Amino acid sequence: MLRLRSSGKAPDAERAKEELVRAMKEVLAGDIRVPIVLRDSGAGRTLEEYYVARGVRIRIAEVLKPDGSVEYACLADESPLTTLDEIICVKTLRAIFELMDPEKVLRGFDPYSFFRENLRKVVSRLKVDLTEEQEDRLLYYLTREIMRHSILEPFMLDPNIEDIKVVRPGYPVLVVHRRYSAYGWLLTNAIFTDPKHLDELIIRFARMGRRPINPTQQTADFTTDEGVRIAAALSREVTRYGSALSIRKFPETPFSMTRLVEQNVLSPLMAAYIWFIVERKALFFISGPTGSGKTTLLNALLGLIDPLETGEGDKVGVHDCYYCPMPRVGFEPTTYRSSAGRSPAELPGPSEWKPNEFKNR
Repeated sequence: MLRLRSSGKAPDAERAKEELVRAMKEVLAGDIRVPIVLRDSGAGRTLEEYYVARGVRIRIAEVLKPDGSVEYACLADESPLTTLDEIICVKTLRAIFELMDPEKVLRGFDPYSFFRENLRKVVSRLKVDLTEEQEDRLLYYLTREIMRHSILEPFMLDPNIEDIKVVRPGYPVLVVHRRYSAYGWLLTNAIFTDPKHLDELIIRFARMGRRPINPTQQTADFTTDEGVRIAAALSREVTRYGSALSIRKFPETPFSMTRLVEQNVLSPLMAAYIWFIVERKALFFISGPTGSGKTTLLNALLGLIDPLETGEGDKVGVHDCYYCPMPRVGFEPTTYRSSAGRSPAELPGPSEWKPNEFKNR
């Protein structure tokens, strides 16, 4: 539990009290959003539970609906915040936003040390004693809200989550779990109750992926430095109920061809035939619906390319957005954009060309 540190000086105590009152007013006025803590009520029958980070637990549950049917859920449970925790978090968020120097960010700096330094300054100003565990908990929420994935963070930390979908504000976030993919999309206890919260997160993701998204360009498809592919729609310009978000997570280590054979995804004969096609540098296509394994197979095939066969630096991949990591050296992933910053998928096709434009294409 957090404790106010008493000092012998009455003015210091009064000043700390004024800081707490001011912070409480900011919270009540909504000037700064208090981090939403995901809590698991424990409902339903537990199929599996595990921790993905310190104080962050994931539980797969079978939940009985009022009509007697069963639905499956992926529920996150994070460390709770007390009222004083929330006040400290809000004060630190304000301090970080006011003191963060853009030039320092461009030069590169350690954000976690910066967050910790500002957190300790706020705690010292409020005359509060903070344990190491409490400091780590507050730093988790500060990092989650400023640099990472907000209420999606537990599911982003979970390597077993393949897909994350935000259908609209006010509706539970949906996920696909690798070990429970037979159940399809699992409901979660994460809900964006404030549409502005979802809009801000989508804009943050787009900046991470270096793709513009705004009221004049409402959709974007990109990959972040984490290797996560994101498709997003902003506001109600192209969607009926508000912003929407889809996140595809890929395994850190791509599946090899031998692993696909071991798991009976491909037969040895199919794998040998495809390998032969790759070695002969023949033209081939990989097609299929969402989640059918196109990227998984392509990554396995890329792993079959001999990096010493034709030397380094001459294998080039052209992506609409980067999502195929090359497990070998000498591979250069590239993309291209129009003058308006659009990706190839966003460029007009032949059916959209006007007669007087054809000669220029």
